[in-house]
Amino acid sequence: MKTIRTLLVLMFLSFGFGPNSLATAASQDTGSRIVNVEIIVDASGSMAAETNTGELRIDSAKRVLTEVINAIPEAEGVNVGLRVYGHLGDNTDEGRPESCVSSNLLVPIDGVNKSELLAQVDTLQPVGWTPIGYALEQASADFTQPAGDDVVNAIVMVTDGLETCDADPAAIAGDLRNSEAGITTHVIGFGTTPEEQAILSNIAEAGEGQLLGSDNTGQLLSALFEVLEELEVVEETGTGESRNSPLGVGRIGVVDDYEISVLSVTPNANDIVTADDISEPPVPGNQYSLVNISVTYVGATTGEPAFDLNPQAVGSLSTSYTTFNNQCGFGTFEGNYILATELFEGGSAEYSVCWQITSEDADSLVMYIESNVDFDLDPVWFALGNPIEETVDPESTPAPTVQASEDSVPTTAAAELEGDSSSTQEDSSRENPLAVGEVGVVDDYEISVLSVTPNADDIILADGFSEPP
Repeated sequence: MKTIRTLLVLMFLSFGFGPNSLATAASQDTGSRIVNVEIIVDASGSMAAETNTGELRIDSAKRVLTEVINAIPEAEGVNVGLRVYGHLGDNTDEGRPESCVSSNLLVPIDGVNKSELLAQVDTLQPVGWTPIGYALEQASADFTQPAGDDVVNAIVMVTDGLETCDADPAAIAGDLRNSEAGITTHVIGFGTTPEEQAILSNIAEAGEGQLLGSDNTGQLLSALFEVLEELEVVEETGTGESRNSPLGVGRIGVVDDYEISVLSVTPNANDIVTADDISEPPVPGNQYSLVNISVTYVGATTGEPAFDLNPQAVGSLSTSYTTFNNQCGFGTFEGNYILATELFEGGSAEYSVCWQITSEDADSLVMYIESNVDFDLDPVWFALGNPIEETVDPESTPAPTVQASEDSVPTTAAAELEGDSSSTQEDSSRENPLAVGEVGVVDDYEISVLSVTPNADDIILADGFSEPP
């Protein structure tokens, strides 16, 4: 009987049904791809240092992780875990022994438990040394599925420095890659120098993953999304080249000499804008919409974002909003873009862009940023929610429409206030204008008169300081 069992096992293996093949076959049977990802976060004492925008690295990392976790879909086959290292002991010589063996699995790689992931991210504090190698060793036990054609195992490690506990993280990353789990190790340096990045590249190379660098919240957010897009954990976004193909949150677009990304969106910022106790609430049917953006100047001299860039927005109603014409109260909210200061080469800052918008546009709002320096450049588009699929709302177009012929005369002002009009655009004139409500076409515009106030003195003088005519 034992001989028969042995022969059966040998036959089973000879046809390629090893452990990896079983995992692959199982995933193929379900028709789904399994992606197991563990984000490993640095909680060493140096994470208390500031980014190049003045924010503590640990606070920046927590903001970024919160945004990323919220963006990860709770989809079948996507499993995301969270591990921390350097979070025990302290960064003194006395605290080194404890800190160098500190790495805990905070959230197992099992589905996408957003509430637990967010709760654990909130607890992160900068504490000890940087045991990168130890964290990678411990992470090997977190992956329970062998790699296969449809099973991907990956680590995304965020670190603000090099190994300080005498391990060899590059060798360990190589061992993880060559293990049955076939774990790929991606490395994101945060506030690291070019020399440190060169050393960290050994880990990424051994782990056959990406090496990315970042110096602030916007760049770290972009780096994490880049890796997660490659792993197909989050969907790729648009190119930013058009209204219907906007860049997603965290993705970087280049406008003239600036790298720009959206960090977060507050669709209804009424409470933020009116917190100064002097700004009025928006008019009925409107709301304040606020976008937090990261801006880095990549030119050779200096730049002034408030003068060089023109951030605007548009929604399903297809009417643009500008920071000049659609101001948010008195603009005293933190980081108001209009008050942006000068940036030198490589300088970064975060700003808040705000518009008073029609509430009907809130769910379809898209931002586009144009250069005020080079008008030949195309704008870059950024998603602020659910980008609209159509740029024209058929129900918002007045009817009937009178199309212009090639030899038509210019449309005159519709001054006829009473009575019927049988004129068309082709024969409209000063003596025979289109009536109120009728539509004329001028170039690419459909225009109609809605109402006329022949004597608007009271309206103009209602501000209390305008002079009578």
